[in-house]
Amino acid sequence: MALQRVGASLGMEREEAELRAMTWRFWVALALTLPMVALEMGGHFIDLNYEYDLEAMTVGWIELLLATPVVLWLAAPFFARGWRSLNMFTLI
Repeated sequence: MALQRVGASLGMEREEAELRAMTWRFWVALALTLPMVALEMGGHFIDLNYEYDLEAMTVGWIELLLATPVVLWLAAPFFARGWRSLNMFTLI
């Protein structure tokens, strides 16, 4: 794992840059995921009847637009490492 610090090394700047990039990706993914979760699950926690105001197709498209960047762009490093490894750890 490149994100774990083992000790002082010459590649420390690269590891810190990767950690900063992953932290930034996490916060962007969280910002895109929270509205999607609120849209989908909000009616279960708060008695909101927004389903009647928004059509199911519209809600689906909004959720697709929010989820696509998270899965394809922000999670791309995880997919790339999984594809490169292709071993039993990929399943974990």
